[in-house]
Amino acid sequence: ERGGGFLFITWYLPWKDTAEFCHICEEEMPKFGFDPIYWVASIKNGRDCIGMPIVCYSAQDPKSVKKVNEFDKVTSEIFLDHGWLNYRPRKFVHAPMMYERAPEYYDMLVKFKKLLDPNGIMHPGSLNMNFLEGYP
Repeated sequence: ERGGGFLFITWYLPWKDTAEFCHICEEEMPKFGFDPIYWVASIKNGRDCIGMPIVCYSAQDPKSVKKVNEFDKVTSEIFLDHGWLNYRPRKFVHAPMMYERAPEYYDMLVKFKKLLDPNGIMHPGSLNMNFLEGYP
């Protein structure tokens, strides 16, 4: 089938939580029709790790893309409840969830951006601020 896609959803987590991460992937991925494919790797000379559910889907099929987004939202809630952080927040999934849970962090990020960019010429997209409610 044409239109294959892979989404690597990377999370920072402590080593002690690795088994729980794997268990969640094993449990949640099949609920959305995905094979439980995931990867865990050492970072920072073994002090921390990253975990990635690897979602294989059809990028040309809107139903498949919808399942990916639903899976990502459900597991993001679970992972954030554990205190794990997303490596590269997806604009419409992780960023709103993370900023909502840490409003002080978001407020400081807005202030820092204004300090660096008082004229508003820098693109706010890489900070995922350009769509969030309340951003000036």
